[in-house]
Amino acid sequence: MIETRKSLGLIGLSFATFALAAGSLYRATESLRFSSYTIYSSPEEKDKREKDLAEKSERFKRLVKSIDADLDSGVDVNSDVQPQYGWYPINNILQAFGVSANEQVPGAREALARLANKFLARGQEVTPKVFEDAVRYAVPLNIVKKMLERNPKLLNAPLREGGTPYFLAVYELNYMDYNGLRKEQEAIAKFLLEKGADANPNFVSEDYGQVNLLKYMLLRGYLPSVEFLLKNGVKVEKSDLDFAKKVQKDCIDRYGVNPDPRRYPDAPMRCFKPQMDKRETAMKLLERSLNGEDVGHTLKAKETETHK
Repeated sequence: MIETRKSLGLIGLSFATFALAAGSLYRATESLRFSSYTIYSSPEEKDKREKDLAEKSERFKRLVKSIDADLDSGVDVNSDVQPQYGWYPINNILQAFGVSANEQVPGAREALARLANKFLARGQEVTPKVFEDAVRYAVPLNIVKKMLERNPKLLNAPLREGGTPYFLAVYELNYMDYNGLRKEQEAIAKFLLEKGADANPNFVSEDYGQVNLLKYMLLRGYLPSVEFLLKNGVKVEKSDLDFAKKVQKDCIDRYGVNPDPRRYPDAPMRCFKPQMDKRETAMKLLERSLNGEDVGHTLKAKETETHK
């Protein structure tokens, strides 16, 4: 039996149920995302998919309404679900932004933003973990700004798994590009940079020791991240290009041009063809930059033309 915390003045659902609803909302957005990617081969299967999406959309809306009501009732937003990590129900709301359920549910991002702002209005503590999820999952910029205003020390605070919030924001550009949220994620990274985040911090990489941010993104083959760094003034050194060439050569020498995952089940993602191709494109951008071309300006102009 779940105890309702009347001593804390709660008149809605108990905190445990409230936290469960927040977790369910994140899972609902994930479910919507994966359902939308399913491909069916017949009209009957298409009808089934549309019905499934409609049902999941309704579940998403019901969960938003339930959490909204609990926030209005005075639920304790700072009851810690995982004390060792500073994990609160708001973390589930923040993570839900990154799966782009708004493609299936009109107004989904707006609904999530309303909930996140209510958490903050109710005195949500902005722990490193809360801020980490805000900069990682393409959360609306105004929410990220409010969090940093509440706890300015988080700007360059080291993350539990290494790196800084800016590092994480740039790193996640690769995934948010895949999810159709690159523009939103770039806004967060640019804001952190403008607030004074270290523009090219060092990070300990797998297999290659300590590298700067640009080298790390080259290592991973994260082209959207490399493009962002070039657009925002990171200085390219010859050593950056030499490093990228070494990573390419090491991959080819060990696994070949396009490794078969059945033969090389332990091959790192950086050595598979999609990342190799993206790294090759990034290397060309670095070469142009080293030859004196303003690559950042060219990328910005191309982006502006694309959005017209």
